[in-house]
Amino acid sequence: MRKLGLVAAASLAVLPCITDANAADTGAKVYYKEGTRIETADVDMKINLQIQPRFTFSDADEGGRRDAGIEDSVGDTTSFDLRRVRIEFSGNVLDKQFSYKIKTDLRSDAGGSDLKEAWLQWNSDAANMRWGQFKVPFSRQENVSSTSLYFIDRSAVSDFFSPSYQPGAMLHGPVAEGVNYYVGAYNGQSDGEGRNRPGVDNKLAVDAALTANFGDYGSRGIEGDMRADTSSTAFTTGAAIIYGQAESETIGSDYDHFDLNVDAGMRSNGLDLQTDFFYSTADFDEVAGDAGEPDLFGFYAQATYNLNKEWGVGGRFGYFEPDEDISDIDDQQEYNLVVNYFLNGHWLKLQTGVTFEVTNFADGDDVSDFRFETQLAGYL
Repeated sequence: MRKLGLVAAASLAVLPCITDANAADTGAKVYYKEGTRIETADVDMKINLQIQPRFTFSDADEGGRRDAGIEDSVGDTTSFDLRRVRIEFSGNVLDKQFSYKIKTDLRSDAGGSDLKEAWLQWNSDAANMRWGQFKVPFSRQENVSSTSLYFIDRSAVSDFFSPSYQPGAMLHGPVAEGVNYYVGAYNGQSDGEGRNRPGVDNKLAVDAALTANFGDYGSRGIEGDMRADTSSTAFTTGAAIIYGQAESETIGSDYDHFDLNVDAGMRSNGLDLQTDFFYSTADFDEVAGDAGEPDLFGFYAQATYNLNKEWGVGGRFGYFEPDEDISDIDDQQEYNLVVNYFLNGHWLKLQTGVTFEVTNFADGDDVSDFRFETQLAGYL
């Protein structure tokens, strides 16, 4: 897989060098516009490279961990890394009757490449049918591409509650102007299931979501007020639910689960406000008492402001509250600050930020970790 990824990346570098004569001979059109594009009479393709080299300094609260009785020592770290190195192919076939997308990450913790997304979609005016592996439409921020995030990473709260990439099938389309629906089914949450894995039982998860924009909000898939004309005030909102059944070998029980997400946002004159609210509950058949029906709650709220076309700043607060019947943690809080220098919007930007993560325990102990990060994020 690694060799295949390297060959694909090398081909991307060569494609823009195809001569006009060769393009004329084959009937193909090759050019660059927000990616390398290849167009023929029946097929079009866009190829993008995403590269995120990053520097991180982490200051772990060892004293707080000792006071809380946490034996695992994490220590401070100073590290250069490649957070993401991805190649993406997307486009249409048969006069745009069908669409497709393939995205893989050449930077995998396990080594080699890591398939993120691969799907085919049949398109029509009222409904689009997608089949393959893609992100479940749950959580506004999770469904914003990592190329279009305003902060260096998503909120830890969003990461915890969001199912992210899953194999499945989804029907989606417009309800009215600015209003869209999504309905899908996925393998679920049983042990051994998930991204790049087949189902292990007959228990599925189903998802339904509805989103709506009011005014000239722009794309929900982009963070920050990056509109060409930022003078208007506009709003967005969305809601999603997931219901499913699953099996857990760790707990030794079947269970039903229900997840709820509600989001809202506003944009006006360079200011972007955004929030996601999460609620999750499960009912374990073989676990007695309140511990068999845990409830989890969390949210984040962020504000970003573009000072001009080059500079932007943002702040975010995240809050997670586990069920006291299953956890000694009272709550976890996240504080993020970021300064962005946009060389070419979200396509090429230098991001510098700090994160404070605070874990408060029910007995009064707390752990406070600090992280400084800077990265050059490119989507070519």
